[in-house]
Order: sequence, then C-alpha cells, then structure tokens
Amino acid sequence: MNTLRARLAWTAFLLCFTVTSSGCAITSKEQAHMLEPHKKANFPQVTIDCIFLKTLYDWKVIDPYHMIVWAPNRKTAYLIEFDVLCSEARFAHLIAFTGRDGRLCGFGKDSVVIPGPIPKRCPIGAIYPLTESDLATWLQNRAF
Repeated sequence: MNTLRARLAWTAFLLCFTVTSSGCAITSKEQAHMLEPHKKANFPQVTIDCIFLKTLYDWKVIDPYHMIVWAPNRKTAYLIEFDVLCSEARFAHLIAFTGRDGRLCGFGKDSVVIPGPIPKRCPIGAIYPLTESDLATWLQNRAF
C-alpha cells in the first residue's frame, strides 16, 4: 500500500512539474521555429521509391525534417523526409544510412544515423524523386 501511495505521489509531482515548467522551455525565435509542427511536402504521402545504398553519391540537409541525397550521380536527386525532428543533421560531417537488403526506402524503418557520443537515429518517412526545378526550389529555400 505504501508503494502505491509513493508511486501516486511521485506521478503527481512529475505532472505538476511538467505543467509548470513547460512554458519556459523555448527562449529564442530560431528554436521556436524549429519546434513548430513541420509542413509536409506537397507530394503524395505514400511512396514506393527506394535508393540502392551503394549508389548514394552526396547529401545536403535542407531543414530539420528534410534532406536531399543524390544517387547514382549528381543529376538524380531525391528528397528524404524524416518522421521526427532531426536537428543534429545540420552539424553532421558524417552520416550513415540503415536500410534492408541494400536499399534505402521511405518505409520499412530505414533511417539516417548521425554518429556521435550518443548516435541520433532519424527514421525516414518518405523518399521522393526530384525534378531539376524541384531541386532548385528546395536548395533555394533551405533553412540551413
């Protein structure tokens, strides 16, 4: 009985602490902008596009929710949309990709991994092929 009472008291304390401290979490405009719900790209939400891992050529982070990769050459670009905020990608000099059977897809739990003392896993939500004009627009409007 005492254990149950202690758990309830601890849970009530954490709830009160979370509610009272949540208003002071964001201090700068940049942080507030990064934490806003991201706008999904104006593409269909279900994609069947995959990229062979061995053909990845280059990558560029656009914002905390998007990255562009080129594969198999600099003429073919794909937009990767993350499922979660991946702000660590902005400062990464090295990244890794996890995929099944040698492919990187927008389904099946594939992800981008940012190495570090505590590696950050950024699950991929979708992959879209980009035309030259789409690529130019994304690169021109990039946040970083």
